[in-house]
Amino acid sequence: MLLFAIAAMFPVVLRGQPKKFATLTTATFRIRYDRTFSAPEIEKLGKLLEKTYGAYRSKFGLSDHRTIEVYALSSGNRVHTESRSRAFDDAVFRDGTIYLDARAVLRSDTAVHNPAARVVSESVLDALKGCPRWLIEVY
Repeated sequence: MLLFAIAAMFPVVLRGQPKKFATLTTATFRIRYDRTFSAPEIEKLGKLLEKTYGAYRSKFGLSDHRTIEVYALSSGNRVHTESRSRAFDDAVFRDGTIYLDARAVLRSDTAVHNPAARVVSESVLDALKGCPRWLIEVY
């Protein structure tokens, strides 16, 4: 019986931290990224996420602090696969985790067109108690 339980849990344990990902932790984000990215690229992404988070956190008056999981992926197809969502191919916020095409985010030159701004604002609004889901999705 114990052997069966261990065999059943083995795939779940393997999904926890795949070997294909490395990790960078910032003040707010735990970024798991494809090893195809260079350290300067991921550091730039981390700074962009922190700057965006700070702007939305002050805008919405969020006072608590939490760590947000981020998967920085190498393509839009990987975003679809990892997030199990077909809504966007550049960035998705789902179940408290951000999945993003890191190359698309790093190429974005303005905050309006930056997919990171969209998903970071969702994560901030998601943390606000009593914020309706429709407002999170519309914002």
